[in-house]
Amino acid sequence: MFSWRGDPLAASSDGIHAFDDRLPTVTPAAQERRLKGNRQFLRRLRAIERRRLSAGQQVSYDLFDFMVSQRVTLGRYKEWRLPMSSDSGFYSEVLYMDELADPRTVAEYENFIARLSDVPRYFDENIANMRDGAREGFTLPAAILGGVSEVIASAQFDDAEKMPLWRPFARFSHAVPEPQRARLATAGKAALTGAVIPAYRAFRRFFETEYKKSARRTIGASALPQGREYYADLVRYFTTLPDATPEGIHETGKAEVARIRGEMDAILRKRSGDAPRQQSQRYHAGPRHHSLGNSRPIDRYRSGSSPQPSRTLTNRNRCTFFSRISVSSRRAASPIALID
Repeated sequence: MFSWRGDPLAASSDGIHAFDDRLPTVTPAAQERRLKGNRQFLRRLRAIERRRLSAGQQVSYDLFDFMVSQRVTLGRYKEWRLPMSSDSGFYSEVLYMDELADPRTVAEYENFIARLSDVPRYFDENIANMRDGAREGFTLPAAILGGVSEVIASAQFDDAEKMPLWRPFARFSHAVPEPQRARLATAGKAALTGAVIPAYRAFRRFFETEYKKSARRTIGASALPQGREYYADLVRYFTTLPDATPEGIHETGKAEVARIRGEMDAILRKRSGDAPRQQSQRYHAGPRHHSLGNSRPIDRYRSGSSPQPSRTLTNRNRCTFFSRISVSSRRAASPIALID
């Protein structure tokens, strides 16, 4: 309940709808409370004798230990100062939160409207956190912000009825009595027009006029404050290997490339009799083998990704394991992750 109360969007994703009338509080004080709560969870967990548990319970123990211990480990880097990546973030989660709430009754619609009305407060808190990050050098790389600008621009709307968040009001559930629908639609449109749309405009203005100017000129995560330690912890998080290191992962990658290249060369020798290097050069010379044309990876990286906010949230009937991870763990590790 602690986690759900602190993160209403995660609660909605997990099918808990007691907090559907609000958005998370993401102030530094709230983040510190969550970190303390996770430390307490970890102490309570480790007071349990794992060896006395059944095999299935031991698996649950290990998963919970990993999840919470990583929150504690990464919590010291204050990732909440960077609540977005190159193609998504807090603003894109909000844009599709109707899929989480999936309102069907009058009460659920009223909760959804209350959550819409809470968007300005939620955006303001995230903007304040991003200002803290900018002052402390914890930002996205300036090199990719042109593409991010396109993503944020695509989340702007002038007409409430064209927003994804309007969908519940465009097609009411059969459980909502006909006489109530006009009232709810009017209230929903007022929340979108008076709260949500202005919040998105304010965020875009902040991003374009303030954040972009203060973004760091470096690329890799290791260039962030405490960057090398942070990067090493991210490697362990994403590999789930407690002894993994960036250097070790790099060496593994080189070894795998060499192994794959050796297998390719053996196949080329067997099929053509040519020297592997000559055959490989002829193969790669053909334009049909280069679907991305002559663009360099760094150019594609700088341009960002598709200018459409990613739709990571699903409704209550489609809360799969992976959607829960994307929502519940989105603050456990930053999407800037393994760029180094």
